[in-house]
Amino acid sequence: MLYFVCRTYQRFTKAGVCTCHSIKEKTVTDAVVAKVREVCQAYLNPDELLPVAQEAVEKAGKRGDLEAELQALQSRIDSLTANLDRMYTDRLSGLLPEADFQRIFGRIELEREQLEEKRQGLELRKKSPVRSEDRARELVRRFIETAGESRELLVSLIERVELTENKEIIIKFRFAQLDERLESQTPQGIAPPETA
Repeated sequence: MLYFVCRTYQRFTKAGVCTCHSIKEKTVTDAVVAKVREVCQAYLNPDELLPVAQEAVEKAGKRGDLEAELQALQSRIDSLTANLDRMYTDRLSGLLPEADFQRIFGRIELEREQLEEKRQGLELRKKSPVRSEDRARELVRRFIETAGESRELLVSLIERVELTENKEIIIKFRFAQLDERLESQTPQGIAPPETA
Protein backbone atom coordinates (compact mmCIF):
# COMPACT_ATOMS: atom_id res chain seq x y z
CA MET A 1 0.00 0.00 0.00
CA LEU A 2 1.35 3.44 -0.93
CA TYR A 3 1.23 6.48 1.32
CA PHE A 4 1.89 10.18 0.81
CA VAL A 5 4.01 11.61 3.62
CA CYS A 6 4.22 15.30 4.54
CA ARG A 7 6.99 16.79 2.43
CA THR A 8 7.58 19.70 4.81
CA TYR A 9 8.17 17.22 7.63
CA GLN A 10 10.55 15.19 5.43
CA ARG A 11 12.61 18.24 4.50
CA PHE A 12 12.64 20.03 7.86
CA THR A 13 12.40 17.18 10.39
CA LYS A 14 15.09 18.57 12.70
CA ALA A 15 13.67 22.10 12.59
CA GLY A 16 10.32 20.86 13.90
CA VAL A 17 8.40 22.87 11.30
CA CYS A 18 5.70 20.24 10.87
CA THR A 19 4.48 16.98 12.35
CA CYS A 20 4.73 13.61 10.67
CA HIS A 21 1.45 12.86 8.95
CA SER A 22 0.56 10.66 6.00
CA ILE A 23 -2.42 9.48 4.01
CA LYS A 24 -3.09 6.55 1.70
CA GLU A 25 -2.36 7.31 -1.95
CA LYS A 26 -5.69 5.76 -2.99
CA THR A 27 -7.60 8.03 -0.60
CA VAL A 28 -5.99 11.12 -2.12
CA THR A 29 -6.47 9.88 -5.69
CA ASP A 30 -10.14 9.07 -5.10
CA ALA A 31 -10.81 12.44 -3.44
CA VAL A 32 -9.03 14.39 -6.21
CA VAL A 33 -10.80 12.50 -9.02
CA ALA A 34 -14.17 13.01 -7.32
CA LYS A 35 -13.58 16.75 -6.87
CA VAL A 36 -12.29 17.23 -10.44
CA ARG A 37 -15.29 15.33 -11.80
CA GLU A 38 -17.62 17.49 -9.70
CA VAL A 39 -16.00 20.74 -10.84
CA CYS A 40 -15.83 19.64 -14.50
CA GLN A 41 -19.46 18.53 -14.60
CA ALA A 42 -20.49 22.12 -13.92
CA TYR A 43 -18.81 23.01 -17.22
CA LEU A 44 -19.90 19.95 -19.19
CA ASN A 45 -23.47 20.21 -20.37
CA PRO A 46 -24.55 16.90 -21.94
CA ASP A 47 -27.11 18.69 -24.13
CA GLU A 48 -24.36 20.82 -25.68
CA LEU A 49 -22.06 17.82 -26.20
CA LEU A 50 -24.74 15.66 -27.83
CA PRO A 51 -24.75 17.35 -31.29
CA VAL A 52 -20.95 17.07 -31.45
CA ALA A 53 -21.11 13.38 -30.53
CA GLN A 54 -23.90 12.73 -33.07
CA GLU A 55 -21.86 14.36 -35.80
CA ALA A 56 -18.83 12.24 -34.88
CA VAL A 57 -20.92 9.04 -34.91
CA GLU A 58 -22.41 9.89 -38.32
CA LYS A 59 -18.98 10.69 -39.77
CA ALA A 60 -17.63 7.41 -38.41
CA GLY A 61 -20.57 5.57 -39.98
CA LYS A 62 -20.00 7.17 -43.37
CA ARG A 63 -16.22 7.06 -43.24
CA GLY A 64 -15.71 3.46 -42.33
CA ASP A 65 -17.67 0.66 -43.84
CA LEU A 66 -18.28 -1.84 -41.03
CA GLU A 67 -17.47 -4.80 -43.25
CA ALA A 68 -14.15 -3.28 -44.37
CA GLU A 69 -13.21 -2.57 -40.76
CA LEU A 70 -14.06 -6.14 -39.78
CA GLN A 71 -11.91 -7.48 -42.61
CA ALA A 72 -9.00 -5.24 -41.61
CA LEU A 73 -9.26 -6.40 -37.99
CA GLN A 74 -9.42 -10.06 -39.02
CA SER A 75 -6.40 -9.56 -41.27
CA ARG A 76 -4.41 -8.04 -38.40
CA ILE A 77 -5.47 -10.85 -36.04
CA ASP A 78 -4.40 -13.46 -38.61
CA SER A 79 -1.07 -11.68 -39.04
CA LEU A 80 -0.46 -11.69 -35.28
CA THR A 81 -1.38 -15.38 -35.07
CA ALA A 82 1.10 -16.19 -37.86
CA ASN A 83 3.71 -14.12 -36.03
CA LEU A 84 3.13 -16.13 -32.85
CA ASP A 85 3.45 -19.39 -34.81
CA ARG A 86 6.82 -18.26 -36.26
CA MET A 87 8.02 -17.19 -32.82
CA TYR A 88 7.08 -20.54 -31.34
CA THR A 89 8.99 -22.33 -34.11
CA ASP A 90 12.01 -20.07 -33.49
CA ARG A 91 11.78 -20.83 -29.77
CA LEU A 92 11.68 -24.59 -30.39
CA SER A 93 14.66 -24.41 -32.74
CA GLY A 94 16.66 -22.39 -30.18
CA LEU A 95 16.84 -19.19 -32.24
CA LEU A 96 14.83 -17.21 -29.69
CA PRO A 97 15.76 -17.24 -25.98
CA GLU A 98 12.97 -18.10 -23.51
CA ALA A 99 12.96 -14.64 -21.85
CA ASP A 100 12.54 -12.88 -25.21
CA PHE A 101 9.88 -15.37 -26.26
CA GLN A 102 7.84 -14.76 -23.08
CA ARG A 103 8.15 -10.97 -23.37
CA ILE A 104 7.19 -10.79 -27.06
CA PHE A 105 4.54 -13.50 -26.73
CA GLY A 106 2.81 -11.60 -23.90
CA ARG A 107 2.76 -8.34 -25.83
CA ILE A 108 1.45 -9.88 -29.07
CA GLU A 109 -1.10 -12.03 -27.23
CA LEU A 110 -2.47 -8.95 -25.42
CA GLU A 111 -2.75 -7.02 -28.70
CA ARG A 112 -4.50 -9.97 -30.34
CA GLU A 113 -6.99 -10.25 -27.44
CA GLN A 114 -7.78 -6.52 -27.68
CA LEU A 115 -8.35 -6.82 -31.43
CA GLU A 116 -10.57 -9.87 -30.87
CA GLU A 117 -12.70 -7.89 -28.38
CA LYS A 118 -12.98 -5.02 -30.86
CA ARG A 119 -13.92 -7.44 -33.65
CA GLN A 120 -16.61 -9.03 -31.47
CA GLY A 121 -18.00 -5.58 -30.67
CA LEU A 122 -18.18 -4.77 -34.38
CA GLU A 123 -19.87 -8.11 -35.05
CA LEU A 124 -22.53 -7.25 -32.46
CA ARG A 125 -23.01 -3.81 -34.01
CA LYS A 126 -23.37 -5.45 -37.40
CA LYS A 127 -26.07 -7.81 -36.11
CA SER A 128 -28.02 -5.16 -34.21
CA PRO A 129 -27.05 -1.66 -35.29
CA VAL A 130 -27.52 1.03 -32.64
CA ARG A 131 -29.25 4.24 -33.60
CA SER A 132 -26.73 7.04 -33.98
CA GLU A 133 -28.54 9.12 -31.35
CA ASP A 134 -28.29 6.30 -28.79
CA ARG A 135 -24.62 5.82 -29.62
CA ALA A 136 -23.99 9.57 -29.30
CA ARG A 137 -25.72 9.64 -25.90
CA GLU A 138 -23.57 6.73 -24.75
CA LEU A 139 -20.40 8.53 -25.88
CA VAL A 140 -21.41 11.70 -24.03
CA ARG A 141 -22.23 9.73 -20.87
CA ARG A 142 -18.89 7.87 -20.97
CA PHE A 143 -16.97 11.10 -21.58
CA ILE A 144 -18.57 12.83 -18.60
CA GLU A 145 -18.07 9.80 -16.34
CA THR A 146 -14.39 9.43 -17.22
CA ALA A 147 -13.50 13.13 -17.44
CA GLY A 148 -11.83 13.08 -14.04
CA GLU A 149 -9.83 9.90 -14.58
CA SER A 150 -7.55 11.04 -17.37
CA ARG A 151 -4.04 11.64 -16.03
CA GLU A 152 -3.36 14.24 -18.73
CA LEU A 153 -6.53 16.11 -17.81
CA LEU A 154 -5.69 16.03 -14.10
CA VAL A 155 -2.15 17.29 -14.70
CA SER A 156 -3.38 20.08 -16.96
CA LEU A 157 -6.06 21.19 -14.45
CA ILE A 158 -4.32 20.80 -11.09
CA GLU A 159 -1.31 22.83 -9.98
CA ARG A 160 -0.81 21.00 -6.67
CA VAL A 161 -2.56 19.00 -3.98
CA GLU A 162 -1.89 19.82 -0.31
CA LEU A 163 -2.58 17.73 2.77
CA THR A 164 -3.21 19.40 6.13
CA GLU A 165 -2.30 17.92 9.50
CA ASN A 166 -6.01 17.05 9.85
CA LYS A 167 -5.76 15.06 6.61
CA GLU A 168 -7.88 17.52 4.63
CA ILE A 169 -7.00 17.59 0.96
CA ILE A 170 -6.64 21.04 -0.60
CA ILE A 171 -6.60 21.18 -4.40
CA LYS A 172 -5.03 24.18 -6.14
CA PHE A 173 -6.20 24.44 -9.74
CA ARG A 174 -4.22 26.11 -12.52
CA PHE A 175 -7.23 28.23 -13.48
CA ALA A 176 -8.60 30.92 -11.19
CA GLN A 177 -12.25 30.25 -12.07
CA LEU A 178 -11.90 26.60 -11.00
CA ASP A 179 -10.23 27.64 -7.74
CA GLU A 180 -13.04 30.13 -7.11
CA ARG A 181 -15.69 27.50 -7.82
CA LEU A 182 -13.94 25.04 -5.49
CA GLU A 183 -13.61 27.63 -2.70
CA SER A 184 -17.27 28.56 -2.97
CA GLN A 185 -18.21 24.89 -2.63
CA THR A 186 -15.80 23.74 0.12
CA PRO A 187 -13.86 26.52 1.83
CA GLN A 188 -11.95 24.18 4.15
CA GLY A 189 -10.83 21.69 1.50
CA ILE A 190 -11.92 18.09 1.06
CA ALA A 191 -12.15 15.82 4.04
CA PRO A 192 -11.05 12.37 2.87
CA PRO A 193 -13.53 9.51 3.25
CA GLU A 194 -13.20 7.59 6.50
CA THR A 195 -11.10 4.49 5.97
CA ALA A 196 -10.13 1.84 8.46
